Amino acid sequence: DHCLAGDPFRESEKTAELCQSAMDQNGIATSVKARMLGQLGEAQYWLMSFPNAIKSMNAALETDPTLNETRIELAWAIKRTGNSKAAFDLFNEALKRDPKSARAIYALGQYFEYTNQSNVAKQAFIEALQLDPNYDLARLEFTDYYRYVEPNKEKVLENFNEILTRDEALVNKARFFSRATFHTKDLYGLVVFEKAAYLVETSNFPEARKSIDWLLMHYPNEGEPHGMLAVIDFTSQDYEGAIREINDERKLTPDCNCYYNMKLMSEYRLKRFDDVLQSVEVAKKLPVSNWNHNETFFFEGLVRKKRGETVLARDAMIRSISGPDNYLPQLLTQLIQSGYYVGQAQDKMNDRVLSALDACLVDSKCMAN
Repeated sequence: DHCLAGDPFRESEKTAELCQSAMDQNGIATSVKARMLGQLGEAQYWLMSFPNAIKSMNAALETDPTLNETRIELAWAIKRTGNSKAAFDLFNEALKRDPKSARAIYALGQYFEYTNQSNVAKQAFIEALQLDPNYDLARLEFTDYYRYVEPNKEKVLENFNEILTRDEALVNKARFFSRATFHTKDLYGLVVFEKAAYLVETSNFPEARKSIDWLLMHYPNEGEPHGMLAVIDFTSQDYEGAIREINDERKLTPDCNCYYNMKLMSEYRLKRFDDVLQSVEVAKKLPVSNWNHNETFFFEGLVRKKRGETVLARDAMIRSISGPDNYLPQLLTQLIQSGYYVGQAQDKMNDRVLSALDACLVDSKCMAN
């Protein structure tokens, strides 16, 4: 009873221990043991122990093939190991056994989305919602279709609000892997976060702030809401506010470096060039993408140029346009706007770029803004 009453999603380790212990007992009915194996497998799934989860759930289905929810969970575990085709076949088998399974249809929708069949995925999510209008995970994926594939602001907000007008406790019964830098097991909180992010993306800052305020109240230890406020402040030219929010975000999530270069840009706009160079030295050591590192060198080059440190400025600029994901298109845009380069921002590296850069670096008006 303790095993089957456990919460494999929110109390994964405890549930796995209870189920392991319970199955060691004698006299357990075969059907009950099958359900215990399924519960154990789901707990192992949320612990991301996918091979063990597959083993447990296979054993459950061998004992009782009617456990269709376990079959769907098994397919998810198989998909997590990279075998999407086997997972697809198992999702289909689950749907054949229960043609009205919203979970099976939703899972197939996820597969279609993963294989870039957006319209087929959309139809699957619609069918899942027709079977279960309160299937919030399906509605969230349906929302993504109108967010990324066929942009429709009204439909995006309509679907976000459809979830958020439901009882929070009911929404939070959903089980899911968090898909953002905002980590929570509460679907309601994740939807508020996604809505806030979308409102920031679409520059609806007053409404975004309402959602962000809710996040700060309910998740005071999460840094990402501060990052979103930094974007709002930076876009609104409140560079002091942006720096403050990025500093708060860094304190809470030091491993997330998503907004750090925005701090450099804010300091640059405020003409705090000493601060920019200090931030550059920190940024160079951060585990971020090549593009972010190249952007860091670009801003170092701008500051060195303003200080008349031409050689150091050139070194930094060359670093910014070298290697993968480089900053060459951004540099060319600046050189074209300043009248030092004739061509396109998409041009490849060539001798004319270096000549234009050298001429620009000794001209105080070039890239002045």
